[in-house]
Amino acid sequence: RQLSQNGAEVICWPVWGCNPLLGAARACENHVFVVSSTYCSVDLEWMITGVYGRDGKVLSQAQEFGEVVVSEVDLGRPLIWSSLGDFKAQLPSHTPAVPSEE
Repeated sequence: RQLSQNGAEVICWPVWGCNPLLGAARACENHVFVVSSTYCSVDLEWMITGVYGRDGKVLSQAQEFGEVVVSEVDLGRPLIWSSLGDFKAQLPSHTPAVPSEE
């Protein structure tokens, strides 16, 4: 979340293995693209090597172990939710101030 709050639009997430829903959740809740890479074999049907969109959907996914995936994304296009609008643009006004560390 802190990476997104600091302006990150793409987060690289090397992970040994976990539930693919975690990658989708991180992308969706932070409105960022998540690029995951894993050491898991595709045959295990576990964590994927792939790219998640800001809505949590998989944009591209490796089909074989060791494969590289590429996705073209438009960083300039806001994610518009029908119920929330451009929610990421509204987050700063709803985020509590953090006391300085001085």
